[in-house]
Amino acid sequence: TTRLFDIDGSGNPILYCYEAPHDNWTLPWSYSNLFLLKEGELHWLVSGYECGGSSGGDVVCFWKDEDTGEILFGTDGHAGGFGGFGYDSTICRLVNGTVEEILDCYWTYQSARNYDEEVLLATPHLFYTYDENETPYTKETILEADSVQSCVVNDERVSLEEYREIARRYSYVSLFE
Repeated sequence: TTRLFDIDGSGNPILYCYEAPHDNWTLPWSYSNLFLLKEGELHWLVSGYECGGSSGGDVVCFWKDEDTGEILFGTDGHAGGFGGFGYDSTICRLVNGTVEEILDCYWTYQSARNYDEEVLLATPHLFYTYDENETPYTKETILEADSVQSCVVNDERVSLEEYREIARRYSYVSLFE
C-alpha cells in the first residue's frame, strides 16, 4: 500500500509505504515507512516494524498537536511478553528538510527486577503500582515490589501525571479516514 500526504502544504508530499509480506498469518507482520518526496527524490523520514504476537512492534503514523493544530509524524507501538508490556510513541516534525524528534515517550509495566536497586531507590516515587489506585512507591516499599509501572519522556523518567499530561497534547491521526 502506498499513499501521498501533504501535511504542511509545502508542495513536498510525504509518501506512506506499508508492506505486510505475510497477510495470511494470524499475527501481524509488517513494515511501514514515511519518505519525503522532494524534487523528484525520496528522502527517508521514519520506519516502523510490526512483528506480531506479544512482541508487538510499531507502525508509522501521523500525530496532531492539539495545542497548535500542527500535523506531525512518527511511530506508535507496543510490546509485551515475558512478564510485562509497554507502549511507545515517537513524534517528529520536518525542519528545513531534516527530521527533528520532539517527543519520544514510553510507558511500561514490568518486573521490578528489570531495574537496578540503585535506580529504584533513587526515584521510588516515579514507579507505580498497577492497580486502580496507581500508588507511587516509597523508599520503604519499592524493594518489595514484584512489578512496577513507569514512564519515560525524552530519556527522562517522569511521574505518571506528567506523562499523561504530555500524552494528552498529541492525538493519533488515522492515515485512512
